[in-house]
Amino acid sequence: MKKRFLALFLVFVLSISLLAGCSSTPAAEPSKNDTPATEQTPSTSTEQTEQAAPAEDVVYKDELHVGYNLEPATLDPMMVADAPVRVVTYGNIYEALVTLDAEFNVKPELCESYEVNNDGREYLYHLRTGIKFHNGEEMTADDVVASMNRWIEHYGNAQNTVGESRFEKVDDSTVKIVFDGPIAFFNELIATQSQGSVIMPKSVIENVDASTGEVQEYIGTGPYKFVEWKSGTYIKLEKFEDYSPYGVEGEASGWYGYKTQATPVIYYDIVRQTEQEEKFGYRFVDFDTLLRESDIYTIHCPLNEETRGMIGAEQFAQMKPTAMLINTARGPIVDEAALIDALTTGRIATAGLDTYEREPLPKDHPLLTLDNVVASAHAGGNTKDNDINMVNYVYHNIVAFDRGEPLNTPGDIVNGEYLKK
Repeated sequence: MKKRFLALFLVFVLSISLLAGCSSTPAAEPSKNDTPATEQTPSTSTEQTEQAAPAEDVVYKDELHVGYNLEPATLDPMMVADAPVRVVTYGNIYEALVTLDAEFNVKPELCESYEVNNDGREYLYHLRTGIKFHNGEEMTADDVVASMNRWIEHYGNAQNTVGESRFEKVDDSTVKIVFDGPIAFFNELIATQSQGSVIMPKSVIENVDASTGEVQEYIGTGPYKFVEWKSGTYIKLEKFEDYSPYGVEGEASGWYGYKTQATPVIYYDIVRQTEQEEKFGYRFVDFDTLLRESDIYTIHCPLNEETRGMIGAEQFAQMKPTAMLINTARGPIVDEAALIDALTTGRIATAGLDTYEREPLPKDHPLLTLDNVVASAHAGGNTKDNDINMVNYVYHNIVAFDRGEPLNTPGDIVNGEYLKK
């Protein structure tokens, strides 16, 4: 029952994104969306769409800079789909089979239409054709099957929902998934941003990093393509010239509808939290000063070309002999051989590790033989208390919402005023 509450609550949870379609009239259904008889035909919203200013009155800049005080751990939403990842990727770099409109109705995105059989066990998706990925490849049923099955294997909510079921290719433009029993909310689940069920090329999935399982290229079908990530500074996206918008031009509702790329380049600038520095009395220092003066080093940065091997022999040499290193981010950020040497020679005192260069860690790995290492199997957040608190948090939010009472954190629901109608 608790899993059902969690899945249902996720239907209501949305995060923000930069990309929104400009709308001048109510959103309309795509002409080829044959909504099955087993599902209620969603109504479109006339209240959610905003009146766009006349084109001649709008001046768009060549670059849009968005300040953000949290850096994503990755841009692979199937690995981590928290707010920093969603803000940059969802609707910009990646798209999904289905999405949600402003009234939280499921709408087709990368599929032309979908069908659910009468007993709710089989979901069939007819894909849009001519859709290109940012690498120039055309999206096929093979890409969708590979993406959705990777999502199932990586995401706990997906595994809990579908069990052993997996997506199958029906033909070049059709995919399906068949469940052991009826699932009423599957489309709502995969339409929700926080689930990370995006579509990427099969070739990218087949070339994931062997040590982390993350994709090494951020390639989707969205209106903006990934260009550059300078850790701690910015993430740069550029307009994808071959993007294929869907729906009726000028009409949009929520995440659904026609998207335009008004600005050629978007920068997500990672900014310092100067107010927090003043409030809590900490100071911003350069990396070398941080290494020399700190007692505990806890790593929370993403893994990319700039951060791979960021902590190595040179960095350990600058640390205090009493230092503790904690890595709950990604294993390859730390040079493992250098870490083992620092721990065995007394260059640093101890380490707490939840991630490694190679996972799972072999039973005879040197790190597991050291008395000054505490190691967990990339599951540091999976504590009994944390799981119970998370379920209770979601449960009480659902009950409060149903009763019209204040939520634990009202920001969890976007456009909640429309849900109350």
